[in-house]
Amino acid sequence: MAYEATLLDVARLRMPVERDRLLLLFVAVNLLFLTVDVAIAHSVNGFVPRYELAPLLIPPWGIVTSLALAFRRTERPWLYAVHSLLMALSVVTGVLGFAFHLYAVMGPARRLAWWWLAFGAPVLAPLSYAGVGLVGWVAVMSETPDGRLRLGPWLQLNLRWSKTQVLMALVALGFLGATLTSYFDHAQYGYTAPEWIPVFAGLFAFLYTSAAALRPDLDRADARGLLVTLLGMVAVGLLGFAFHLSRDLADTGQLTLERMRSWAPILAPLLFSDLGLLGLVSALQAVREEATA
Repeated sequence: MAYEATLLDVARLRMPVERDRLLLLFVAVNLLFLTVDVAIAHSVNGFVPRYELAPLLIPPWGIVTSLALAFRRTERPWLYAVHSLLMALSVVTGVLGFAFHLYAVMGPARRLAWWWLAFGAPVLAPLSYAGVGLVGWVAVMSETPDGRLRLGPWLQLNLRWSKTQVLMALVALGFLGATLTSYFDHAQYGYTAPEWIPVFAGLFAFLYTSAAALRPDLDRADARGLLVTLLGMVAVGLLGFAFHLSRDLADTGQLTLERMRSWAPILAPLLFSDLGLLGLVSALQAVREEATA
């Protein structure tokens, strides 16, 4: 079975699976990398306090349900219910993590200071769990003819936004969060010229994807602009990964856990690539389904 889809009316693709299954695979891969990234980050202080283990124990179960739904052959309503619950827990984990990180960077004076934002726990990073959880939720929602998003018999949202618009809005918020995190993180030792690339590129991607979410009827020029923007952000993330890897390998040529924790976070720049890919998948529109066996 193959599926034909258009990408922003610029390209026509033949896909092995439809968009929603790709989104579920995206969620599974992201929860896996988030778990690894958080395990590296929280190992700095030996997972103390113990609630730092929560993002390693609860959301990863969403990997199982996302893969099960992505490769399902028959519909199982109970699986949708379990998946929805786990995605909700992922959202809660992200919001609680944000609150804990925010509390930590407020310092002894209990107020935000630039020093603490730059060197303290990354305030916005835990919200990645919330974003992935919301994508996992939207992936299993269906669109009704009157423009509502429906999740089984339990939930119906009258947003008057299409599924593509909701996904593109999540991509835009992701770019905003990644841009601010990059801005705070690179402030630690002053900005070099390459460190401004993710800041300006991320801000541009946030504005462009926000416009695409608010005005989905893109003309051909705007659609091409969005495609170039999303592909460009994939490249920005890979470039950042190369820079971070180079810094972690500097002098010794060895990549150690200590350097990955306290020097340049090696996986962090790939968030831009991740969001670019999510935007590309979100922009896919089915043309028709046909058997090609």
